[in-house]
Amino acid sequence: MRVFLIELPVFLLLIGKGKQNLIISIALYFLICSAAIFLERGRKRISLAVRYPFPTIFICLALAVFFFHSWSTSGRLEMLSSFLNKPPRQSCIIIALFLSLLAVIGIDYLLKLVMDLLGRFTDTGDYNCPEIQIRLYIFLTAFLTVTLNSRCSPVYPFNDWIDPNTMFTVGKSVLKGYVPYRDLYEHKGPLLLFLHTIGAAISFKSFLGMWILEILFCFAFLTIAYKTVRLYYSGDIFVFIPFLAFAVYSSGALQAGDSAEEFALPFLAYALYTAVKSIKTGVSLTNKDYLKIGITAACIFWSKYSLIGFYLGWYLVMLFISVKEKKFLQLLQGTGWIFTGVLITTIPIVIYFGVNSSLSYWMRCYFYDNLFTYGKSDLSITEKISSGLYNIITSNGIVFILFLAGLLWTVIHRQWKILSLLLVTFIVLFSTVYSIGRFYPYYSLIFSIFGTFGLYPAGSCIARHPLKQVSTSFCLMLIFCLFGVSLRSENLPFLEYQKEDLMQYKMKEVIDQSGIKNPTLFYYMKNDVGVTTVTGIIPNIRYFSYYNNPGLTELRVEQENCLRDGCSDFVIVRSASTEIYPEFEKYDHLGSFVGRVDNGLINFHYYMRKQE
Repeated sequence: MRVFLIELPVFLLLIGKGKQNLIISIALYFLICSAAIFLERGRKRISLAVRYPFPTIFICLALAVFFFHSWSTSGRLEMLSSFLNKPPRQSCIIIALFLSLLAVIGIDYLLKLVMDLLGRFTDTGDYNCPEIQIRLYIFLTAFLTVTLNSRCSPVYPFNDWIDPNTMFTVGKSVLKGYVPYRDLYEHKGPLLLFLHTIGAAISFKSFLGMWILEILFCFAFLTIAYKTVRLYYSGDIFVFIPFLAFAVYSSGALQAGDSAEEFALPFLAYALYTAVKSIKTGVSLTNKDYLKIGITAACIFWSKYSLIGFYLGWYLVMLFISVKEKKFLQLLQGTGWIFTGVLITTIPIVIYFGVNSSLSYWMRCYFYDNLFTYGKSDLSITEKISSGLYNIITSNGIVFILFLAGLLWTVIHRQWKILSLLLVTFIVLFSTVYSIGRFYPYYSLIFSIFGTFGLYPAGSCIARHPLKQVSTSFCLMLIFCLFGVSLRSENLPFLEYQKEDLMQYKMKEVIDQSGIKNPTLFYYMKNDVGVTTVTGIIPNIRYFSYYNNPGLTELRVEQENCLRDGCSDFVIVRSASTEIYPEFEKYDHLGSFVGRVDNGLINFHYYMRKQE
């Protein structure tokens, strides 16, 4: 009867809607269990060890997808939804992942029966996981983590966060010959905009390309985190990587996905890895290491320069260690290689904007406007420190706890150099990130690099008490963390929406039905809400969107002139109500939509230029 019990979750995952599907599922359930009992006759005990972890994981998750596809639109979930206090589709994900967690033993048991029946495999003891399979495990973790949490993922109808949409609009314009800053205004770094150009090259009217890039960057971050922990603990520590991914990517700090901080994680994590490696081995960094540090530092600087404080702290620690160990000349030589790496990254950008006669636009937008026109607060230093810590604790709390656990590990094991590295880089990064006095949730995501060191205590425990069944452990760890994500992530409720429910796609239908070829559009005193993304429109005015730069007086002037002259085919306006917005002489008011933007409902009025 134990066979019927361990195969019950598998049966529940396979049940489809309708009496016919139910009858077929019950028949298969009894047939498979009866066959298993017959084949296993004489054995008094069923082994609960997972022998084939990767096939088991894939099959369990495939069954979870099948269950969600079958039941996500079922009215029978309403009762369970009220019990779980979650929306129906999110409740369906929770149930599917919970059943897939329970189905691990049953699926692996069936695989063992099939393999034994075919005579291809024999019992060789514990599962020995090669490095290539560990990397596959990390990639699978990255794929599932990003897909569940980022709204750029195809499972979500759309990413309505204004930051990714603005960057995507400017980034994709490069494919049409436009030059960022000169033709379309943005205050983010050029490399971040060019990254969105790559995403647009993959999919011009959706965030599919950005989702792929997010997976690759997540995989890089988790791989570097794994290598960092492996410097002190080997073997079974990789089973905890999904927990780190769960802590980082299901936090409120991720926001909706596709932020500068998210793409910066692997670069900063690599710098930490090189420093820890040098401290652990006692071997100075090579010229190649310094060159890579220079390249990654430049990538960060030309993406979002407020994050460069991390590298300042990193260099201070390496300077202190070099002086103490009388290796200052080696650091001096390494500094030259760092600048070489910076130049390698910077020169192509300078050439690009120089050839396009846009150096002044680039410098003005990225440096002057961010430093002098971007809104700043009048908070005192004490208020900035307390608000910054509150921002990290509330938006990225589990990572902060992991960071504290890592600090405790360094004290217990007397790793004073690593303790200094963590504290100095954290403090300097903290000071540059929050110096402006703004405390958006996604600001705290960059501190996820310090969460890696919270895995060291876990490695210490494994070293004392080795896992007897690694395969079982990482199967359960992966699915457990995915199950935890479904309960914690703030993005999953957005799965309840369909594309046709969203203002962006309603507006796309209006524009498509207008019959205007190559239409143009701008947002009047409002941020880019994504209509240009889903329609593929490239705006025809520089200030096509609003920005948090109160000092940009020319923004209002250009938009007012465009309204007066009727320079764009469509205009989208944000309003406090659905009542008719003030008339524009050159435009007809077509109507309004109530749309979601950044997790809030907003009224949008849309206008079309009058036909002469």
